Amino acid sequence: MVRESLRDWHIVIMRPSHQAQPLIEAVIVQGGEPLLLPLMEIQPLKLDERQFANAIFAAKKCSHLIVTSANAVFCAPREVLDVLQERGIPIITMGKATTQALEEKGLRVFFTAPKGSTSESLLQQSFLGQEAMSKQNILLLAGEGGRTVLADTLQERGAKVTWLKTYQQKEEKIDVAKTLSTWQINKHFGFIATSGRVLKTLCHLIPLEYSSWLLSCPLVVVSERIALQAREYGFQYIFIAKGPHVDDIIIALQEMAQLCTMT
Repeated sequence: MVRESLRDWHIVIMRPSHQAQPLIEAVIVQGGEPLLLPLMEIQPLKLDERQFANAIFAAKKCSHLIVTSANAVFCAPREVLDVLQERGIPIITMGKATTQALEEKGLRVFFTAPKGSTSESLLQQSFLGQEAMSKQNILLLAGEGGRTVLADTLQERGAKVTWLKTYQQKEEKIDVAKTLSTWQINKHFGFIATSGRVLKTLCHLIPLEYSSWLLSCPLVVVSERIALQAREYGFQYIFIAKGPHVDDIIIALQEMAQLCTMT
């Protein structure tokens, strides 16, 4: 990567605070000024006695485990992960970060979806096809409020799907208007949105007097789906990273800085 490629740019990072540090450091290395605006926080969901028992039962009976995010792993009960580790069933993840989180917990992953994967592309894998999934028991480790296309499609293919939702995303109590008033918004600004919910929250909280400015700022997103959402909101300059990993986002930021500085 070309160092100093983000010089004179203010990069607004909207990841939860505990996940933002690698991206903050990468922006600094490239000469940019990171601005943390954590609109969402990750809160583990506490299981009551019955829910915990059901989770253990599902872990003992499932034929496959599908994990949608690293946060789902971080917030999962250790006892459930221990059962899954002992059984050694096929584990499928939506990306490298999720696989790494599982491996740090001692679990081995059968398949990691490549960069840029979606639920739809994952469902094209033969081991999740109609014949392979018929009468299988799938445990889906995820957060609250996510997409249901994986579960819905696998059920249509004859699988029994059990959800284990381990976390929820909550809006941080941030006075966005006050924060924006401290920024020199005449400078070069770029925003990063790694989820549709974060983007929705930003557009909901932005004061009316800043809305035109926001929509004129370049925006880096991590999927075509979020890009479509951004277009619907009216963003004019959208750059799509190949994935949510830091290196992918930095490459998209470099493209953003180069093209937007020229215009």
